[in-house]
Amino acid sequence: MALIMGFVGPIASGKDAAVDYIKQKMGAEVFGFSEVLKDILQLLYLPADRDKLIKLSEILRGAFGDDILSKVIVARANNAKSAVVAIEGIRRWADIEILKDDPNFHLISIETDPRIRYERITKRSEKPDDQNKTWEEFLADNQRSTEVAIQELADKAEFHVDNSGTMEDLYKQLDEVMLHLS
Repeated sequence: MALIMGFVGPIASGKDAAVDYIKQKMGAEVFGFSEVLKDILQLLYLPADRDKLIKLSEILRGAFGDDILSKVIVARANNAKSAVVAIEGIRRWADIEILKDDPNFHLISIETDPRIRYERITKRSEKPDDQNKTWEEFLADNQRSTEVAIQELADKAEFHVDNSGTMEDLYKQLDEVMLHLS
């Protein structure tokens, strides 16, 4: 079984940057909860904005159980060809319920100052509705159903990485995590 590194963190904390680094440094295969949702929205010819991603997540979880997306991720991880798997976008306890007792699974929290996260989200415009987001809208997004359990999960993480500094600071901390896990 592969080493499985799960990443949890609030919106724009740097989870993608951390996962990209793990992919580049360790050759990890990457699986993300939002990718499953984006695939479905693409099949429906709908834009993958934050509202649609959240609504689809709520519909799927309501109809098929809170762990439906984690079952997809675990199935993909079990078929991974790499010795390292990175899972991005963990947001709920149900997301790790299947993995939490696996000795190869390690939860890593990416933590970043909220003002820095706000600056990042409006600059990167990853989702179509992010570029013109106000501070108040950003704070409201952090209270949505997909975000409310993140801090509780982050508090239980095995490793805590502060991504309020430079990319080099982030990479150094991730290198320390990888050193500990190898």
